[in-house]
Amino acid sequence: MQVVEDFRAANKEWSSIGPAIGDFWSVVPDISPVYLPGTSIDELKGLSNPQAVEVVCWTPGSLASPSSAVDEALTVMEEIVVARFPHWLPTAHNISGRSGVNEEVVKALALRLGSELSGCSGPYMAELAVRSIRQSAGYRNRFPVGLRVRTLAQLLAMSSGEDCEVGLVVELTEDLDAVGQSAAAEAARFLAASSPLRVCLVGQPPMAVDWLVHRQLSVAVRSDETAIVTKTAIGSDTYSGPVIGAPHPASEAEQMLERALGCQLWAVGRSWNQTFQTGSLCPPIRFDLAWLDERLVVEIDGPEHREASHYETDRQRDVRLLVEGYVVARFTNDAIFDDVAQVVAQIEQLLNTRRVRS
Repeated sequence: MQVVEDFRAANKEWSSIGPAIGDFWSVVPDISPVYLPGTSIDELKGLSNPQAVEVVCWTPGSLASPSSAVDEALTVMEEIVVARFPHWLPTAHNISGRSGVNEEVVKALALRLGSELSGCSGPYMAELAVRSIRQSAGYRNRFPVGLRVRTLAQLLAMSSGEDCEVGLVVELTEDLDAVGQSAAAEAARFLAASSPLRVCLVGQPPMAVDWLVHRQLSVAVRSDETAIVTKTAIGSDTYSGPVIGAPHPASEAEQMLERALGCQLWAVGRSWNQTFQTGSLCPPIRFDLAWLDERLVVEIDGPEHREASHYETDRQRDVRLLVEGYVVARFTNDAIFDDVAQVVAQIEQLLNTRRVRS
């Protein structure tokens, strides 16, 4: 696959010296991608400081849609993770050679590790480990993209060091048309919102994308001619201002949704995990997420909400809120993990409708 060859060519130098070092990552948020105008991959290699970032380079080919762009980016990351086995699975260091026994052993080890890592998929890790043992090419993936990107980001970090962050550099070339640019940018937004990845775009200006934040790096040169970042001229950020409350610390779904909402201007005015009463004689209601001025409540439901007792209580709450003029939107944890961008788009549509009516 051409994109994999592009990665290997672009990352040849970095792969030989370990994690890339770059202070420019301090200006790249972990909730949304940014574009670094006038910057190339080669120039980023010269930037240095003590912050270690494991860098993955992706040069998109011809892209027809954001989903195809996400799949292409994940294919690049999968190839790297497979090549680095068993660095991310240390208990499998003494296992080598293709055999059914070895495959079953690495499956069991990967499943065990997956059960110990928050947000990662043991079965997906097991398939990656078996691919490494078999030295086989790509296959049709049966796992949700949100689960894949979170798992891959974790494995890339583990293969480089415990304190290492993971960054994705998306190179926009002259061959990428407007549709391709838009698809690559939307894929970058999804990947940043769905995982701890820090994502930046470089290369040709993304003329087809009007929502992308631009951040200009100013680079000075030390006496030893080592390039360092000394100043950052930041364009208009898209962060949506102060938030009342916070996602529940034990809810990964709430935290992921907040990361995605944090880079949306329209999401201003939201509150997390607050309590209010619909009437003096009614018991208080604690919501997950709400825009109180617009009377929109968003609930994030874990698997426990499928139980009969939870279901009945939820319906009673919804009726009380509806009587008071609130709209209630419910999303499962899985819906957020699988496609947080789609959940955000639906919330935006609901919120815009409420604002027009008010």
